[in-house]
Amino acid sequence: MFLVLVAIAGLASGCLMISALASPSAYDIKVPAEIDLKERSEKKIVIFAEPTRSVSTQGLDSELAAAIKAELIKKASIESGYLFVSGEASPGRANKNLDFRLLSPSQIAREQNTGTILYVRIEEFQMTLLHRQGYYTGHLVTRSMIFDDAGTQLWPTDSSGRLLRTRVEIEIEGSDATRKDLIDATTHCICRYLYDCPKPDFNTKYEEIDYTKDEFWE
Repeated sequence: MFLVLVAIAGLASGCLMISALASPSAYDIKVPAEIDLKERSEKKIVIFAEPTRSVSTQGLDSELAAAIKAELIKKASIESGYLFVSGEASPGRANKNLDFRLLSPSQIAREQNTGTILYVRIEEFQMTLLHRQGYYTGHLVTRSMIFDDAGTQLWPTDSSGRLLRTRVEIEIEGSDATRKDLIDATTHCICRYLYDCPKPDFNTKYEEIDYTKDEFWE
């Protein structure tokens, strides 16, 4: 009888182990992409970031665009040859002086010979010194949209774009670290909608969420 009970216990333990192994981990659960940007990488994808006229960014736009490019290569597995930061020199454009801020999305797409443009508008950016020891706070507000080469908005469904707010409450490592935190958090918040993002990675502590709107995923 004892041997029978041991055998039953062993079978039960084995079943539990198999069940645990078969159960998906948190990283196996994905937040589905709202638009799969990799599927549009058969032609070049241009990333274009610009501030509104009232915002002084001191090069933040180019830093943010470069960070988005790196994130899409790493997380969305888009080959670097298909991603282009608007305004970067290329052999065919090196001697052509263009102000991309004066062009429409479709004009940028034609000028850069691309099929898709990821447009990011910087609407607010501020960093404030909190303490003479170099403690900072800061916030960054952006609005993102994706267009095709005809200028048709592909993402998001809201024609006003995807509004994202990030904030650093206090950073003790100084202004450069505060700026990097805001760029990294904003980059993540934009790119997470463009590939199947693992659920544990979707949210970030730096994001300001309006819970009255559909701005988060559980």
